[in-house]
Amino acid sequence: MTEQEDISFPESPMEMASWVRDRSMKVVKDLAGVINVVKHDLEIPDDLQPSLHFPLSAALANAIKLAAFSSGHHITTDELSSFVGAIYERGADGFDELVVRLSSLEEPLGGSLHIDSDE
Repeated sequence: MTEQEDISFPESPMEMASWVRDRSMKVVKDLAGVINVVKHDLEIPDDLQPSLHFPLSAALANAIKLAAFSSGHHITTDELSSFVGAIYERGADGFDELVVRLSSLEEPLGGSLHIDSDE
């Protein structure tokens, strides 16, 4: 059993958005690693591949959507599909592509992410 990480939440809304984005990207990176292991290191019969592909792709898509949203980006279904496909097909290279593409999206922080602050 591994030691549980102490999680402390930021107080300001902007710090919280950044925290969510960072955590979401970590989940995306971890899922890319899982996908790589499933695709290349485990001997999974072809008839079982789809039963692993769909839940992994769905989890990956949700983490990417959360990372994009917390960065203030709205991504289209086509963009999301492209991100998932890149990571699913190219692993770490696909993850690196996602990082570059998310950072270059047109809509900056605050575009579609609206944070109410009491400060």
